[in-house]
Amino acid sequence: MGEIGDAYDKFWWWDIVLHASSGVLLGYVGFLVLYVLYRQKKLIASASLVAFFTLVTGLASAGVWEIFEFAADMLLGTSMQRGAVDTMSDIIVASFGSVIAAVVAYVHIKWPQRSLFRSFIKDFFDSNPTYKRATNRKGSSNDS
Repeated sequence: MGEIGDAYDKFWWWDIVLHASSGVLLGYVGFLVLYVLYRQKKLIASASLVAFFTLVTGLASAGVWEIFEFAADMLLGTSMQRGAVDTMSDIIVASFGSVIAAVVAYVHIKWPQRSLFRSFIKDFFDSNPTYKRATNRKGSSNDS
């Protein structure tokens, strides 16, 4: 929508919201991958390690996206990257989104009852029973 629908020019905030939300969402995907392994006891990890992985996933995704934008601009003649300032701004905003996801991931591991991810995680495990364990690390049968 940004390039084709001209949202970049119609809405000053479009690029900011797009990259911040991608940092959060892609960081959340990284968190979910590690959390599935953690819940299945295939991985022993601290809350700090899970948060770090969440952050790195979001950051790496931002970099890959900027590479995609550059390639599209070169091959297709689009103008998704509007210079070095735009590219760096996109990566910085996605980094802030990734930090948010990492903090929420840390809280979820340390204090699951306070987690913002709690309902999303419960929905994920309810929808994907293959990944569900009968009990969590403390021996109770809740899904958080």
